[in-house]
Amino acid sequence: GAGKTTLFKIITGNLMPDSGSVSVASGAKIGYMSQNPELKSTFSLYDEVLTAFDNIISLERELSEIEFQMGKEGFCEETVIRHQKLLKKYEDAGGLTYKSRTKAVLCGLGFSDNDLLKSCSVLSGGEQTRASLAKLLLSDADILLLDEPTNHLDMDALDFLEGYLRDYNGAVITISHDRYFLDKVTGKTMQLINSGIELISLPYSEFIKLTSKRREDEQKKYQNDLNEIRRIEGIIETQRRFNRERNIRMAESRQKVLDKKKAALRAPEKNEKKADFAFGDASHTGKDVLNISNLSKSYEGVTLFTDVNLDIKRGEKVFLLGGNGTGKTTLLNIICEAEKADRGNITYGAGVEIGYFRQHSVLNSGKTVIDEISDDFPKLTITQIRNQLAAFSFFEDDVFKNTGQLSGGEKARVSLLKLILKNPNFLIMDEPTNHLDLPSREALENALSLYSGTALIVSHDRYFINKLAEKIVTFDVNGSMTYAGNYNYYLEHKQGENKKTQKKSKETDYFKEKEYKSGIRKLKNALARIEEKISAAENELEELNNALMLTGADYEKAASLSSEIDILKTSMDEMYIEWDKTNAELEKWL
Repeated sequence: GAGKTTLFKIITGNLMPDSGSVSVASGAKIGYMSQNPELKSTFSLYDEVLTAFDNIISLERELSEIEFQMGKEGFCEETVIRHQKLLKKYEDAGGLTYKSRTKAVLCGLGFSDNDLLKSCSVLSGGEQTRASLAKLLLSDADILLLDEPTNHLDMDALDFLEGYLRDYNGAVITISHDRYFLDKVTGKTMQLINSGIELISLPYSEFIKLTSKRREDEQKKYQNDLNEIRRIEGIIETQRRFNRERNIRMAESRQKVLDKKKAALRAPEKNEKKADFAFGDASHTGKDVLNISNLSKSYEGVTLFTDVNLDIKRGEKVFLLGGNGTGKTTLLNIICEAEKADRGNITYGAGVEIGYFRQHSVLNSGKTVIDEISDDFPKLTITQIRNQLAAFSFFEDDVFKNTGQLSGGEKARVSLLKLILKNPNFLIMDEPTNHLDLPSREALENALSLYSGTALIVSHDRYFINKLAEKIVTFDVNGSMTYAGNYNYYLEHKQGENKKTQKKSKETDYFKEKEYKSGIRKLKNALARIEEKISAAENELEELNNALMLTGADYEKAASLSSEIDILKTSMDEMYIEWDKTNAELEKWL
């Protein structure tokens, strides 16, 4: 609600400012992706994203027309020169690589080869967002304006986007609540606060440290100035009580100092009201909270996951990671008994009371915020409910908003409050930071860090994961892996595993290459030996034929030589057959 998206719309010219102006460098191209883009297209996903290269496609058509003309009417110097100029323009614009670049970006953002053939009309909201992002990244804009670009991206797609933006030649301005992404990609931070902009040339985490320290210093200085003013006021009051000429002169002198200090006094800007809440003391459970063994699930013949194993102990905060479509939400639904697994076992510990925060908040449309809470928790007084709602940033008339008209973030905060009021001892949360602004995310982090119960959380918010995770479980169609630590620990181990895999692959390649070279060498040597035998046999045959010609009337000797020649020819035929086989085998290896 601070106006970030509004500012983007003003920059792009979609909204007019009340005052002030926007200046963009002459010829600069602005690319804008809104938070919830829609692709109103009948094209396939691949063809729609290719429209980012309309200028190249136009040049391609023109080249085809010229080449057709040249094939039909023959070559003339003017046409050839025109073709060469157009071809150079096409190549300089990236015509030779634009299709491969398009596939690379779509693949990097999580689309499969089969997805490329899908019609845009059947894409989900998340797929449309990723497709719009792909189209924008390929648009060659000088300035990219990205409004929450990390929504709907899994970990691999986030890594791809971060690398792409770090290497991007143009300027990038992004609105994001993904703090890990901000630290990876940005070098400057602008914060809209108290209707103004604070700009510092630092990434997010450094910006927060600096601004927090500065506000502390400003508050201290303000307090010191107030103390000094009170001290001077006390001196003035004392001097005036004495009411002597000398004291009056001193009081007047001090008054001038006081007036200057009061005129210079500036109270620090008040921080905007933030969510500030906490989970209650969770009731006790047994040491074992949840055990899952060999769990599998398929839909309509398509396997989501197999052989998932998970063991959660009392007080642990476990994060579940996996790519889009791997079945994370399905797994949570199975744990909460909203769905059934195909096979496998789930065992709950003693005294476990589950509280489930769903990815998409389910509220009673038509009710006010305060009624949503009071109907579910009738023992609470209106004052208690308002106090609880205030902790979740619902102040004054906010509590009378209709739940059907709430933003995604407001719905998430109401759902969080309902979850806290139930006071479960085992939290299961599906993307709880989605739709929350940064202060609300930080409030949730603080609340969960102090939570005495157990938590199983699905999230793509790597900053959030890194701060809270004690155990990370990854899973896919082939099974699950458990890492004891936070996100940074998980990354280190993944990189280590990748290095081992690469080393093993290199070792395998080395032995394969060694075997390959050895095989070729053996075949070449065998071929050389056969050729030597054939050459010796050919020399022997020539000698026998010459001897046969000199036998004259010695028929007995002629018959003996003819027999030797026949035997040698048969042997040579076998040598040629062996040579053909060995040579064919060598050609296969080569």
